[in-house]
Amino acid sequence: MITRMEQGDPRVGLAIRFRAAALLGAELRLSAYAQSGPLIRDAAQARYLESILAHTDRRWHRAVEAGVPGNARMSVDLRLDLAGVTVLIEVESRAGSLEESIRELHVKRDAFASIGEADRPIHVVLALPASRHHRAIMRQHPETIHAAFPVPSKAIEAALANSDVSWPGDGILWVPGPQSTASSRLARRP
Repeated sequence: MITRMEQGDPRVGLAIRFRAAALLGAELRLSAYAQSGPLIRDAAQARYLESILAHTDRRWHRAVEAGVPGNARMSVDLRLDLAGVTVLIEVESRAGSLEESIRELHVKRDAFASIGEADRPIHVVLALPASRHHRAIMRQHPETIHAAFPVPSKAIEAALANSDVSWPGDGILWVPGPQSTASSRLARRP
């Protein structure tokens, strides 16, 4: 059956194709319309990422959905590289578990460090819309947030916008929510 699929045999049904993908640890996606473009699972997340990219100095080397070394199914939403510094940005349109987000960012940083990039600083940024939900998390867990992400959003914004600014460290980046109006900064800190 695998040979028939590899040869493009159209008689292999979708159920078999999905089973084979699952067994191989792959993800099979299906588009109902030819040439419909890439599948965007989270349109809100895509808008936040667009906002970050629009406010990022063009001198940063950018990689969207950058694969995490050693794990073919894991990626980071945005990887930025410049002058010996790597920044991994994870965008969460609605953070469910703060602990999980922190843990996942540490795993991703460790994976990049394990492939010989340990000689360069690797920083992590959690990008969140400035929503009521996220403001509540910040109020409920201020010490945990500060321990994991000590750099304020304003400093992250400045380093993103001007690559001549030294990267300040790990932090949370507030991005405008759907109802936000354009401003000089990405979003006001809640």
